[in-house]
Amino acid sequence: MLVTLAVVVIELLRPAPAELMQVDSRDYLNFSATRTAGYPLFLRLVEHLPGGLDNLPWLQLAFYGAASLLLCSAFRRLSGSRIAASLVLLLLLGNPQVTRLSFMIMTESLFLSCLMLLLTLYCRLVLAPRLQILAAASLVTGLAVLIRPAGYGLVVALPVVAWWCWRQGLSRWQTVLAAAVPYLAVLGAGMAAYHAEHGLWRTETFLGRTLLGKAAAVVDLTRPKEQSPAIAAIAARVAPDRAVIASAPTYFDRFRVLVPYYDIWRYHTASGTLLADSAVPANAFAAADRQMARVSLAIIAASPTAYLADLTLNYCALWWLPDAMTHTQLRHFRAFLAALGPLPDLGSYPAWHRAHSDVVIWALHGFMMMSLAASLWWGWRLLASAVCRVPLLPLARLGVLAGVLVHASFLLTAAVEAALPRYAWAMWPALSILFVSGLLACCRRVPLAIKRRWALRAL
Repeated sequence: MLVTLAVVVIELLRPAPAELMQVDSRDYLNFSATRTAGYPLFLRLVEHLPGGLDNLPWLQLAFYGAASLLLCSAFRRLSGSRIAASLVLLLLLGNPQVTRLSFMIMTESLFLSCLMLLLTLYCRLVLAPRLQILAAASLVTGLAVLIRPAGYGLVVALPVVAWWCWRQGLSRWQTVLAAAVPYLAVLGAGMAAYHAEHGLWRTETFLGRTLLGKAAAVVDLTRPKEQSPAIAAIAARVAPDRAVIASAPTYFDRFRVLVPYYDIWRYHTASGTLLADSAVPANAFAAADRQMARVSLAIIAASPTAYLADLTLNYCALWWLPDAMTHTQLRHFRAFLAALGPLPDLGSYPAWHRAHSDVVIWALHGFMMMSLAASLWWGWRLLASAVCRVPLLPLARLGVLAGVLVHASFLLTAAVEAALPRYAWAMWPALSILFVSGLLACCRRVPLAIKRRWALRAL
């Protein structure tokens, strides 16, 4: 508790270099039709406090610190290791790229707190299943969805943990109700708030515009006469951009060039071309979104291989974080951009990438790869336990749940969005649990394997 309090106080006294207002902040403050209700309502509550939005950084950081402490305490009880719990706390509070999110009007900080609270509840459920804890986990999942649509990736773990609770003696129907009703009630409340603000019974109006960026990235440029006029117009409009992206020398260089074009396409070039050829006014958010969704799904259905390739590229980028470049990689990428000159529709490439220590970069890549390996290991243990009918230990069950959360969230993001680094940071608590649980499993299994080998040799 003292360590957590000290870190929070130090962060408040020496805040990370981050602007309170970000590109998307105005949408949250105005409760835009493209946003879910959770975070805008939270901001309106903060605005009514003495001091208004000036309170937001310390409120978000306080929630983050409290949730970190709860998760580490629960993980210590589950693992029986103070060292492992301390390592989790160090990872949660020691990553400046994550803690600085509390100083922005963005959904990530509050979402991180919800994710840590959810993992805390899962720690308790895998030790001793209780209906009240399961209902609380369902409630927190619903809140995470309303705060950030990527929270839909967290819903996948609810049936898994509910099935385990039922197998350990809880009533089937009580388990189903505890897992479903709180989540659906929170989602219904969010839809009611959205209806009160925008007159529509939905949680947000954004999927069509988001998918339009994906559609522009995969639209077939080789058969313009065989496509509808709207799709052919989009293909002609994005062809120069796609040519520049295809000229990138490496797999992740192509991703780095592609990322800024997603927003250019869905907010300007592709969306402007599509709406100009239709009778839908741009300010009719729901109708425009439906039109964009229809055209985007038609493009994706006609180019499934290209779409799967784009999904794979973004999914791999979330695990590798290609924006984290060594000095050599950054120098080569900047030389490639300089050789291209002005980029079509974009002009100059955004000044996103900065030089960092190569040691830090490789440590981050190593952390992500070990977290990935741990998720695959716990998945293998789940499969082995199902085949051999041997129950999983609590640590393995928590590892399975953390792996499900991360993979589902990354797949959802890669399917509809660009794999920005902050989408990986938003899953940092689950990644930390994967990393530490995998390390703990290795530390426990390796000595046992050595002892068995020596015993066999002695025999």
